[in-house]
Amino acid sequence: MNAPFLRKWGSFYLNKICAFIIGLNIRDITGVFHLMKKEKFMKLKFEYRAVFGELDFEFFKRALENGFSIKEVPFVYKFRKSGKSKMEGVFKVACIYLKRAIQLRME
Repeated sequence: MNAPFLRKWGSFYLNKICAFIIGLNIRDITGVFHLMKKEKFMKLKFEYRAVFGELDFEFFKRALENGFSIKEVPFVYKFRKSGKSKMEGVFKVACIYLKRAIQLRME
């Protein structure tokens, strides 16, 4: 990730913590680009309404529960140079992510 220090490492550790809580062995659970066949996607039963990017957590958990394999393809995220980021409320986003990770773990 090409981003300011705090954003880069905050995102890295939040990813690791949430993946650990949920029990996912995935390097980046918030990469937000997913590709799968429609018939497989339709088999996933989501239980929680997403507020932000935490949909990815449930997406990965449900995919693994259904026996789907996951392959990660690395990419470089370039931090925006203008405009407003949705991540401005980083503490709020972290709370949303941690809450969803705990919900999924408690199932």
